[in-house]
Amino acid sequence: MARVSYRRDVLADIYWPTPSERLGERLLSNDKTATSTAEEELAVLRTENEVLRSQLGARRAKGPVWRRILAGVLAVLAIIAVVAAVQAVWLQTTLQDEDRFVATLQSLPQDDAVANVLSIRVANGVVEAAG
Repeated sequence: MARVSYRRDVLADIYWPTPSERLGERLLSNDKTATSTAEEELAVLRTENEVLRSQLGARRAKGPVWRRILAGVLAVLAIIAVVAAVQAVWLQTTLQDEDRFVATLQSLPQDDAVANVLSIRVANGVVEAAG
C-alpha cells in the first residue's frame, strides 16, 4: 500500500469533523438496519469528501508568476543542454577519432551505388564552380 504524505500547513487549516459529527447522532443509534446505516454513512462520507476537496482546492496556489516562468526557462535550457551534450559526444567519438572516422567511411567508395552518386555530385560541383 502506498503511503501518501501531505503538507502539514495545508492540513492544519482544514476542519476535521469528529466521528459523531461525521456520522450524525442518529447513525450511531442501534435501531437502524445495517444496510440503511451503510448507505447513510456512504452519503455522509461523500459529502465530507466534497467539503475536504473544496477546502484543499482553495488552499492550493500555483505560486508566484516568476517562479513558473523561471521553471519553464530552466526546463528549456536543460533540453538544449541535453541535445548539445548528445551531439558533442557523437562528434567526440566519431569525427575526432581519426581511426574510427576512417573505418566508418572507408567502405563507402567501394560500393558502386555510392561511388556513382559521389562522382556525379563532384562533377556537378566542378562544372558549377567553373562557371
